[in-house]
Amino acid sequence: MILGLDADLVAALKSQPVRDALEELVRRVVREELQAAPLLDQLLDAEQAAELLGMTRDAVLKAAQRGSLPAVRQGRRVRFRRSDLVGVRR
Repeated sequence: MILGLDADLVAALKSQPVRDALEELVRRVVREELQAAPLLDQLLDAEQAAELLGMTRDAVLKAAQRGSLPAVRQGRRVRFRRSDLVGVRR
Protein backbone atom coordinates (compact mmCIF):
# COMPACT_ATOMS: atom_id res chain seq x y z
CA MET A 1 0.00 0.00 0.00
CA ILE A 2 1.40 3.42 -1.00
CA LEU A 3 0.52 6.26 1.37
CA GLY A 4 -2.57 4.43 2.56
CA LEU A 5 -3.94 3.91 -0.96
CA ASP A 6 -5.50 0.56 -1.71
CA ALA A 7 -4.13 -1.66 -4.46
CA ASP A 8 -6.96 -0.93 -6.91
CA LEU A 9 -6.39 2.82 -6.71
CA VAL A 10 -2.63 2.43 -7.11
CA ALA A 11 -3.19 0.22 -10.16
CA ALA A 12 -5.62 2.76 -11.63
CA LEU A 13 -3.15 5.59 -11.12
CA LYS A 14 -0.49 3.58 -12.95
CA SER A 15 -2.72 2.92 -15.96
CA GLN A 16 -1.86 4.80 -19.14
CA PRO A 17 -5.30 6.39 -19.69
CA VAL A 18 -5.27 7.86 -16.16
CA ARG A 19 -1.68 9.05 -16.58
CA ASP A 20 -2.58 10.67 -19.90
CA ALA A 21 -5.61 12.40 -18.36
CA LEU A 22 -3.54 13.70 -15.43
CA GLU A 23 -0.82 14.92 -17.78
CA GLU A 24 -3.39 16.80 -19.89
CA LEU A 25 -4.92 18.31 -16.75
CA VAL A 26 -1.55 19.53 -15.52
CA ARG A 27 -0.73 20.99 -18.97
CA ARG A 28 -4.08 22.83 -19.06
CA VAL A 29 -3.61 24.27 -15.57
CA VAL A 30 -0.05 25.41 -16.33
CA ARG A 31 -1.19 26.96 -19.62
CA GLU A 32 -3.98 28.87 -17.85
CA GLU A 33 -1.58 30.10 -15.16
CA LEU A 34 0.91 31.27 -17.77
CA GLN A 35 -1.82 33.12 -19.65
CA ALA A 36 -2.95 34.85 -16.45
CA ALA A 37 0.59 35.87 -15.44
CA PRO A 38 0.85 38.83 -17.87
CA LEU A 39 -2.30 40.32 -16.33
CA LEU A 40 -0.66 40.36 -12.91
CA ASP A 41 2.47 42.04 -14.30
CA GLN A 42 0.44 44.65 -16.15
CA LEU A 43 1.31 48.26 -15.33
CA LEU A 44 -1.62 50.50 -14.47
CA ASP A 45 -1.80 54.28 -14.39
CA ALA A 46 -3.07 56.08 -11.28
CA GLU A 47 -6.65 56.20 -12.58
CA GLN A 48 -6.74 52.46 -13.25
CA ALA A 49 -5.12 51.68 -9.89
CA ALA A 50 -7.64 53.92 -8.14
CA GLU A 51 -10.54 52.12 -9.81
CA LEU A 52 -9.12 48.73 -8.86
CA LEU A 53 -8.59 49.80 -5.24
CA GLY A 54 -11.77 51.81 -4.82
CA MET A 55 -9.80 54.96 -4.11
CA THR A 56 -9.48 58.34 -5.77
CA ARG A 57 -6.66 59.05 -8.18
CA ASP A 58 -5.22 61.64 -5.81
CA ALA A 59 -5.31 59.23 -2.87
CA VAL A 60 -3.44 56.61 -4.92
CA LEU A 61 -0.77 59.12 -5.93
CA LYS A 62 -0.36 60.35 -2.34
CA ALA A 63 -0.07 56.77 -1.07
CA ALA A 64 2.62 56.10 -3.66
CA GLN A 65 4.44 59.28 -2.70
CA ARG A 66 4.36 58.25 1.00
CA GLY A 67 5.62 54.80 0.04
CA SER A 68 2.58 52.98 1.42
CA LEU A 69 1.61 51.86 -2.08
CA PRO A 70 4.31 50.29 -4.30
CA ALA A 71 4.83 52.22 -7.51
CA VAL A 72 7.13 52.21 -10.53
CA ARG A 73 8.42 55.41 -12.07
CA GLN A 74 8.60 55.73 -15.85
CA GLY A 75 10.16 59.11 -16.32
CA ARG A 76 7.68 61.57 -14.83
CA ARG A 77 4.89 59.02 -14.86
CA VAL A 78 3.92 56.80 -11.95
CA ARG A 79 2.72 53.29 -12.71
CA PHE A 80 1.44 50.49 -10.49
CA ARG A 81 1.92 46.76 -11.00
CA ARG A 82 -1.40 44.98 -10.83
CA SER A 83 0.29 42.16 -8.87
CA ASP A 84 1.36 44.69 -6.19
CA LEU A 85 -2.21 45.93 -5.85
CA VAL A 86 -3.94 42.55 -5.61
CA GLY A 87 -5.17 42.17 -2.07
CA VAL A 88 -4.68 45.85 -1.21
CA ARG A 89 -8.06 47.35 -0.35
CA ARG A 90 -8.96 50.63 1.33
